[in-house]
Amino acid sequence: ADKIYGKNLTKNKNHLQFWLDYIKLKIALKDFNNAKELLNTVFNDHITDIFSADSFYEFKFMDAVLSLLERNVNSFNDKANQIVRDDFISDFDNDLLKLIKDIGIIGNDEVFLSEYLEILTYKMDPKAKTEKIVLDFENENDAGKKILMIETKYYYLASKNENSQIVELFNRIITLNLLDNNLSKIFINFSKPVKMTEEIKSVLLLILKSSISEEIKAEVREIIREKQIS
Repeated sequence: ADKIYGKNLTKNKNHLQFWLDYIKLKIALKDFNNAKELLNTVFNDHITDIFSADSFYEFKFMDAVLSLLERNVNSFNDKANQIVRDDFISDFDNDLLKLIKDIGIIGNDEVFLSEYLEILTYKMDPKAKTEKIVLDFENENDAGKKILMIETKYYYLASKNENSQIVELFNRIITLNLLDNNLSKIFINFSKPVKMTEEIKSVLLLILKSSISEEIKAEVREIIREKQIS
């Protein structure tokens, strides 16, 4: 795929999606330097510009994320804040705000940062291969970091299609009384496309018994009802 993109890509604006896919492929391959060069070409040769707002901001988003993947946190924060604070509201603003918040929570923890960035690569392109990470959240005292470790561990298990371990993870979360609205939504999104098992249904029922919002509980009931019908 890498060779095909490299051979056939042109600077025609109609090929914007191909440029986007090629950059994502480079990120999946962890070839950040060439991904950066491709982005520079997109901007410098006006393959995208401010007048093509949606695609322009997607490329700007990727530019900020690439700075983060290269561990240039200051550059990432500058680029992300510039995008979030400008007059154009894009779908990427919330994603960038979440990244800014997460990086603030991670702080100077270089080990966790490496694990987080490993999963960020996967989230940018699910074809990316993830290295093994452990994330011992139970021994973490900082509440915010503990929850972020759980989120990161979930995405690692998802990248490996370890559905049974995901169920085990959420059973443990519930046992430790760590379940919140965001983690509940993560499990709901996980359970929607997969086959309903007794183990998954059991976690969903535990979520219903928890203190999360009624809006989320309504979504859980809907999933259980739909899965039973199908």
